[in-house]
Amino acid sequence: MVFTTVSDEAPGPACDGSNRRERTVKWFLFGGLAVLLIVMAFALDSPVGRLVSRNPDPVWREAASLITQYANLPFLLLAAAGLLVAGVWRRNRFWKRLALALILSSCLSGLVATTIRSTTGRTRPFAKEPQGWYGIRYNSQWLIGKYDYGSFPSGHTGTAMGFAGVLLLGVRRWKLPAVLLGVLMAWSRVFLGCHHFSDVVVSGLIGMAVGYLTWHRILPALDRMWSPTQPSPAV
Repeated sequence: MVFTTVSDEAPGPACDGSNRRERTVKWFLFGGLAVLLIVMAFALDSPVGRLVSRNPDPVWREAASLITQYANLPFLLLAAAGLLVAGVWRRNRFWKRLALALILSSCLSGLVATTIRSTTGRTRPFAKEPQGWYGIRYNSQWLIGKYDYGSFPSGHTGTAMGFAGVLLLGVRRWKLPAVLLGVLMAWSRVFLGCHHFSDVVVSGLIGMAVGYLTWHRILPALDRMWSPTQPSPAV
């Protein structure tokens, strides 16, 4: 199996200032696009919810259940562990780095999403309480850890998109499977009535952001820590 990585040449000192400005502009553009996507996602919550409720086909529900189960963290970690073992066995440094990034990104993305949803108290679509945001405490009861109040954002989608984000950035040939992984997980959570559309959109953005930070920031930092005399490979 041959991996093709995304590589960027390091800029020279003369164009460092220009590149910094370009990166700043790109971050503002990405930030604006993210805000726009979030606003649109909240506006589409009700239409998407009505559309999902009109399709009770058991075959589709079974498919969504399987995706939720087998594209979740334990199986993603198992896949990454398999890649890590293969990398160690074949002494392939890139495979080992990729496996480590997949593990870190999926776990961190899921942790971030789960931490946020523990504080928002947003009701799931099927909750008996009126739909809303109830925070961490309501009616003299703590809501942290209560399933019906853990809708926003989606932990499953955040985890899957954290995994997919690293694949998108690190391996050209796996871009389509990476996109499918994130999209299918998001679809399954909404289709099963476990999340609102905006829950999975925000989780997807969290996963992509964590994937970027893991691949471009955390992994190079670990490289420098473990091999201070050796430059990390281009990513």
